[in-house]
Amino acid sequence: MATLGVFFTLPDQGINTPEILTRCSATPVRQTTSSPLRFLAAAHAVVPWAFPGYHDESHAWLKFIDETNVRYYAELRDPFTGVVLAQHELVSLARHPSRDMAALGLKGGDDGDGESRFLRDVGSKGIPFSPLPLRRRLIDPSESLRIVGYEVREQPGGLGQGEDPGMMIVRAKGDLAARTAMQAFVGTEHATLNPGMCGAAVLDSDFELCGCVEGVVPTAPPEAEVEAHVRALQGMPCVVEWKDLDTLLTATMGDKDDGDAAGSGGDVGKQDA
Repeated sequence: MATLGVFFTLPDQGINTPEILTRCSATPVRQTTSSPLRFLAAAHAVVPWAFPGYHDESHAWLKFIDETNVRYYAELRDPFTGVVLAQHELVSLARHPSRDMAALGLKGGDDGDGESRFLRDVGSKGIPFSPLPLRRRLIDPSESLRIVGYEVREQPGGLGQGEDPGMMIVRAKGDLAARTAMQAFVGTEHATLNPGMCGAAVLDSDFELCGCVEGVVPTAPPEAEVEAHVRALQGMPCVVEWKDLDTLLTATMGDKDDGDAAGSGGDVGKQDA
């Protein structure tokens, strides 16, 4: 697992040194064994300016930020201390049109040396790293699950404030609690998942990727599904399952971004909250 660090500058506002904008869990995955490495993360952390309804009035300044003044980094951390051991720049490749999920790739492109440079670096530093295989079936109610991600242990401020917030790895057992026509909800051994866990991996007993934890409930639900959405807002994690992840990962293959500009890349579609 990794964390995603999103940094910004606003030269017109006198902010010339990159500052942290958002952080969340980032799940490394390969769509197939021969697919390029991708990182899945919560879209509201990747492009927070596209979710004006998710933030209060104190974050109105987000309207001045867009893809031209942000940079994305995959951060690999010490599992015991949370200290960042390796940091590599990413480019945002695609966003799902209706789920709170985005896919990023390593700067340098699939045909460049971005991935090989990344793998050499983590290998030379002895950092355990293994992209997850995408499991191609829905979560079964009878199976045991494990949610793995990073939560914020120290929060010095809101968006754009403070240094590294001190993210520590969390592993929680869970199982499928409910499924609607739109979403799946997973009950965990913890009452709630703390900030930072959006984008966390949901794994089966074979450590294959069943889905990722979603942060923003995407669209207004049908009347019959309101109760399930209320439960999600009360802390039950909502999971983006493999079909939506597969759609998102497929969309990244159409954009061979060379990493010259960090942006929304080959978005599947525009999403507002």
